[in-house]
Amino acid sequence: MQVSTNSFTHGIHAYKSATEKSQNSTTSFDMLLSLQSNHANEIQDTQETQEESPQRLWDILEWDISDAKATFMIIVGFAQAAALESERLYGTTDNGYNIMQQWFNETDSTKFENILEKSISTLERLSNNGGYLDELGNWGPKPQHIFEAEKSKAIDILSEILQAIKA
Repeated sequence: MQVSTNSFTHGIHAYKSATEKSQNSTTSFDMLLSLQSNHANEIQDTQETQEESPQRLWDILEWDISDAKATFMIIVGFAQAAALESERLYGTTDNGYNIMQQWFNETDSTKFENILEKSISTLERLSNNGGYLDELGNWGPKPQHIFEAEKSKAIDILSEILQAIKA
């Protein structure tokens, strides 16, 4: 038994299929264009909102990933200062993390100065009681000269930010 196909009806199906694909492509392109336009408007709205909203302390701090050790020391300074503030306010260091979060989200530039001064002061008094992994992967006490260099760099960065805010 031989099945024959009508080439005329096959041509109609092929034409309809091609037309539908063309219409779908046009619809897809129009939809893509619309989405891209909406996305551009959202980005512009976000930028305008960011320009209008005050900067947080977190946004002002110079988080230099290439100098991770100084960045880590800056965070240590903030954490220690927040723990001391918690102890002063509540008699315990338990709220230090919450205070540090509040500080990072602070938008009042006059409060920035106070927070930065506390962090710098805490870093200046910080002693070397931690360890580190050396280049061979061995855990040991951090050499004093390395600790002092990292601490000094963190203090310099925070001092520069403080001077810029005061200016």
